[in-house]
Amino acid sequence: MEQQLCKVAAALVTGNDELIRVVFQNALENGITPSMLREVILTSYLFDGYPTALEGFRILGEIAGTPEDCQSEFIYHPENIALWRDRGEPPSLPLDSKTIDIK
Repeated sequence: MEQQLCKVAAALVTGNDELIRVVFQNALENGITPSMLREVILTSYLFDGYPTALEGFRILGEIAGTPEDCQSEFIYHPENIALWRDRGEPPSLPLDSKTIDIK
């Protein structure tokens, strides 16, 4: 299992969409869950940058779909801001905003 996850991480840093797609599909066929792949992708931004993670999420979404709980929860709108506040997560500041009340 660890070897499959290492292959995923290595494929991500190549930036080769076709290689990433093949490695993701191979990992899924060998028992790696989409959730596990998402964790590797999320961690990849620390080492290879945010664009790598975005591409990884895009490719995984094309292969495995988007999880139900991610389809609307992360969209910036008033209902989600209330949800984030309840969980103690401040919303992102809009680019033109100077202050924000996160009570």
